[in-house]
Amino acid sequence: MNNQRLMFSVVAVLATLAVLATCAESDASDTPNEITIETDDYTIRLEIDVDKGEATLIDVESSVQYLNLGTIEHEGKTYSVTAIGANALYWDGILTNVDLPNVVRVEDGAFQNSKARFVNLPSAEYIGTNAFNDGAIEYLTLPSCVTIDRYAFWGTELYRISFGDSLANVDAEAFEDVEFLDWNGGKIEATAADLAGKSFQRIEEGTLCQTPGSG
Repeated sequence: MNNQRLMFSVVAVLATLAVLATCAESDASDTPNEITIETDDYTIRLEIDVDKGEATLIDVESSVQYLNLGTIEHEGKTYSVTAIGANALYWDGILTNVDLPNVVRVEDGAFQNSKARFVNLPSAEYIGTNAFNDGAIEYLTLPSCVTIDRYAFWGTELYRISFGDSLANVDAEAFEDVEFLDWNGGKIEATAADLAGKSFQRIEEGTLCQTPGSG
C-alpha cells in the first residue's frame, strides 16, 4: 500500500511539473521580446515577434530628429517595422521627420504632443485614438488607411493631408476642430465617404480645402 501511495505521489508531482513547464513555454512564446537598436543616427526600442518577423516601435531617443525606418536587423534576422506602439513618440524630443514605409498600425497616442511635422506612412491602415492629438503634424499622406479613430487629429495644425480610396471608417470626432471644404468652398463632412480619395490643404487655421483635381 505504501508503495502504491508513493507511486501515485511521484506521478502527481511529475504531472504538475509537466503542466508548469508547458505554461512557462506558452508564456515565453506569447511575451514580446524587447530590444534596443543603436546606430550612428538613432537609438530606438522595439518589441519583436520572432515568429512573424515583425517589430513594433515603442520608443525613440529624444535627441533623434530624422527617423527613416523600414526594417531592422537583430541577431542575424530581418524584422519589418509594422506598428508604432501606444504613446511611442509621445512628447518626443526634437523628432520632426518620420518615414515608416511598412507601418500598418499607428496605436493610441503614438504621436500625441509630438513635434513630428512631416510623417510618411504609406502602408498605414489603422490610426488609433489620440494618435496625433495636440501634435505638430503638418504633412501626412495616408494612401492605404482604412480606419481613423476618435480624436486622432484633435488639436493639430494640419497643413496638408491626403486620403486613399480605401478609407472606410472615420470616427465622428477624429477631426474635432477641423473643417473640410470642397474646391468650391462648400463644407464637407469628415466622413470616410466624403474624404476618401481626396487631398486637402490649409487655407486658414482649422480649415482645409480640397486641392483641385483630387477625388
